[in-house]
Amino acid sequence: MRPLDVDPGSLRSAAAVLAEAVDALDQLAVDFETRLAGLGEPWGTDEIGSLIGRCYLPAVDAAVACLDANAAELDRYGENLARMADSYDQTDDSGRLGFDALQQRLTGY
Repeated sequence: MRPLDVDPGSLRSAAAVLAEAVDALDQLAVDFETRLAGLGEPWGTDEIGSLIGRCYLPAVDAAVACLDANAAELDRYGENLARMADSYDQTDDSGRLGFDALQQRLTGY
């Protein structure tokens, strides 16, 4: 079995990078929606324009929902990385305290 070597600091750094990516993705989604709203409904009201409008608006809604879902998932990944780092630290601390207590019982110091 290969030894497991985990650096909680690296996990926290990765969590911070993901948080920055989520913030950037959120801003891009806002910018995307703002730019699209600024375009209005240029396809018109004739038969073809109405068909385009009926397809376009649901497609935009789906794209925005996809961006939001991806950002939320990345955010969860980052939160889980931070929790994992905390868990490794707690496990290491607990093990160290246990061995310190054992050493004290065995040696008196």
